[in-house]
Amino acid sequence: MPPSYTHYLFDLDNTLLDFDRSSREAFAEAIESLDLICTDRMFAQYAEINHRYWQLYERGKIRSSEMRRARFADFLKLYDKEEKADEISHLYLDNLSQKVHWVEGAKEVLDALKANGASLALITNGLKSVQRPRLKLSGLEEYFELVVISEEIGCAKPQRAYFEHTLRELNHPSIERVLVVGDNPQSDVLGGQRFGLDTCWYNRRGKQRPEGVRPPTYEIKRIRQLLHLQ
Repeated sequence: MPPSYTHYLFDLDNTLLDFDRSSREAFAEAIESLDLICTDRMFAQYAEINHRYWQLYERGKIRSSEMRRARFADFLKLYDKEEKADEISHLYLDNLSQKVHWVEGAKEVLDALKANGASLALITNGLKSVQRPRLKLSGLEEYFELVVISEEIGCAKPQRAYFEHTLRELNHPSIERVLVVGDNPQSDVLGGQRFGLDTCWYNRRGKQRPEGVRPPTYEIKRIRQLLHLQ
């Protein structure tokens, strides 16, 4: 286990919990109310639209309330059901808040870090109405001394204000002793780098690093590798 870090800032979705699986399940259940059957193509359409709106949200260009509706309005426009955007958005979020699937090895990693005396914080850009229930259902709350949800503090990763808030709430640990762990190179890796923090990119799918993001301090394909960083 790497001895130099005393504080770990963990992303939630697709780092500790399998968001992709939960999202697809919640999406399929929501659109069934419109007599639509979820296909790979249909979910890919939604995912592309959703990703575009999340990028705007993370850059502070739109509010979370705008993002929640607009992504479904754009998607349902493809099926001439745009007027159902609010209804489907609410249904999707309700469904998603009850979905918990752990990333393989994530609980083992948290247990080991806690046993070693590490201080753990959770940093997520997710929506509070979704994340708070999932944290409770999964039992993740017990691991973290701090949970920072972007919607609750009014800024999002990778914005500097987000990391300033997080480290202030942790009583300003030395930045050399803090490691950011997440799957998103733009919000997690870039956000940590901008603040001068070491970063670990959990790149389980072997994606190419985006332009504008420097190489992370570490890159892993399995979350258990976090316990054996060199």
